[in-house]
Amino acid sequence: MTVPLFAQQSGMGGPGMGMQNPYQDQKPFTSQELSRFMRDWPDVVKWLDSHGRNVSNNENPGALANMFAGSDFVAYLNGKGWKLDRFGYVTVEVALCLTALAIQEHMPSTNSQIQDSINQIQSNPNMTDAQKKSAIEQMKAVQSQMMGLSVNVPQSELSLVKPKQDELKKILDINTSQD
Repeated sequence: MTVPLFAQQSGMGGPGMGMQNPYQDQKPFTSQELSRFMRDWPDVVKWLDSHGRNVSNNENPGALANMFAGSDFVAYLNGKGWKLDRFGYVTVEVALCLTALAIQEHMPSTNSQIQDSINQIQSNPNMTDAQKKSAIEQMKAVQSQMMGLSVNVPQSELSLVKPKQDELKKILDINTSQD
């Protein structure tokens, strides 16, 4: 599963933690806003890069807030018809939706792999019962941790992002080779 880099940088991509949008307290984005975001994001990245705020290579936690700071960026967004808080909200929510969809997509195969491992442990003649019990408990702990991953996004946003997720991954330059 690939979490968008700017989502990781904003502290939203940590396993086992509820992932939330730092631009909370806004209404869900609309289809029109998603279309505008998809149209504008490549230009925003070019603008940020040209102003020394490299989106793809910045590994500083909280980098998204730092990249979006400054009156020059606010003026740039205003010129594109965005308010900073709304653009920030849509940016983070799109990343969270993609993360939620990746979790949904990978959970069945992960559960299946864990169950296969448990079955192999149970049938391993070279392990003692105590070793089997310990190994199975570890596998179940991993499974429980994976089930604890949560991304809280409105269903309406997920419904808008899902049919466009491949295009969004390209626009956001998300490496899908690890998916």
